[in-house]
Amino acid sequence: MFLRADSRFSHLTWEFNPSSDPCYEIHGAVRGLCPRVCGVDAVGEGIGVGGVIAVNNDTPFFPLDSNVRIHGHKLVCSYVINGKPAKYILDRRRIDRPYSLLHRALTPLYLRSFLTRPLYVYLMAVRTILGIRNRFERTKPLGVVEASYVIGDNYVDVGINLDGVDADGVFVANEFSGRLFTQLYIDGVKARRFEPWMEITGCREATLYSPYLRISVTLPNLGSCKMLAGREVLARRLDWAGVSYLAKPNTSLRYRVVLRNHAA
Repeated sequence: MFLRADSRFSHLTWEFNPSSDPCYEIHGAVRGLCPRVCGVDAVGEGIGVGGVIAVNNDTPFFPLDSNVRIHGHKLVCSYVINGKPAKYILDRRRIDRPYSLLHRALTPLYLRSFLTRPLYVYLMAVRTILGIRNRFERTKPLGVVEASYVIGDNYVDVGINLDGVDADGVFVANEFSGRLFTQLYIDGVKARRFEPWMEITGCREATLYSPYLRISVTLPNLGSCKMLAGREVLARRLDWAGVSYLAKPNTSLRYRVVLRNHAA
């Protein structure tokens, strides 16, 4: 389903939960609002604007089902948090435990050290060669997240209600293609590095910029929850760059995502 922005972005359209490449890490999960610019997919493997991921006991849970209603330029969605990722080799043998142990051992090196990151990327490439894939398996729902999206001429107003979600926390993610959105600005100043996961503190806003599309996406610092930014690109598995909020259950978030066209 497509929703079109107003005249200022006549080349911009929005689609809710578009189909994705089966090789993508989050293939099968329900995504949020995803923009297309002049027909170009601007999201890649990202979850789009206002996507939700619950975390319980350090395990991510994704929505596999949703109920969507459209009223003009407003879209209302109920996300059912009922999917847990599982790892399989050659689509047959489940290898969650050994994979989890290796992943936990290597992730700190990946996140904290620029020098050791190529080793992690190499191992992830080996994982692809070995045919290790992610699948989502249905679980008992952790709850339902109610979300609303109001599309304006150059913005989206997002409302997220986390009442009744039984989890340690919920990521409200805003993710786009990492191949297209390669730059991060904090309060208008370009970040020296754009790491896979970076907590952003003491600022008013964060901006993602795509030199190819010449479009920027700006999100405010809400103050009531953690704000994180990150970018990962690896073969056909990973292709995202985004700004996320880590919120507690039984809370609500409201924020505006502003898009700007920098074309001459």
